[in-house]
Amino acid sequence: VAPALASATITNASPTNTSTYYLTYGATTGTFSEYCILENSVTVGSCAWVVVALPASKVVSAANNAKVLSVWIRDAAGNVGARVDTNSVVYDNTLPLVTLLSHTGADKAYRGGTSSTISWTATDTALATTPISIEYSTNSGSSWTSIVSGIANSGSYAWSVPALNTSTVRIRILATDLATNVGSATSSQDFSIDQTIPTVTA
Repeated sequence: VAPALASATITNASPTNTSTYYLTYGATTGTFSEYCILENSVTVGSCAWVVVALPASKVVSAANNAKVLSVWIRDAAGNVGARVDTNSVVYDNTLPLVTLLSHTGADKAYRGGTSSTISWTATDTALATTPISIEYSTNSGSSWTSIVSGIANSGSYAWSVPALNTSTVRIRILATDLATNVGSATSSQDFSIDQTIPTVTA
């Protein structure tokens, strides 16, 4: 009589950006000495049998797709239990594609203490519900200060320009997808913020 495995479950959230899929199992009936786990394949003839207890995890392939793991167990006499399929979990390690449409470089100075619209595009197969965060730097990108985080991907945001005088400002847009991959776009050059009123001499 072949051994039997009741169930197998991938515990990662779907989608996930980790290639290590963690597994839990239901009860086994009978004694088994080997197992086989295949990714997106139900062909037991492709098995490379492993002589060890069922593993707590499996590293999946790098292909960005939905993955089902099929599990078999086999006893010392060669009897193979029925195939058990896990739930489907999507592997996604592709970063969202982000483009900054405004505040791109040294073509313009912005007046401190006013409002300026930041524009962008962000695309992905599975963006988070509120995926966008916006930051600015006053040292050419060496460090960043948050403008806003966790907003909708509306494509524009009214920035309250800080009351500063500096010529080394940059903007960065970050977009997060459901697998927690983060894509970004940054000003390609520094731009200026100027709040100094010109002085007119008679």
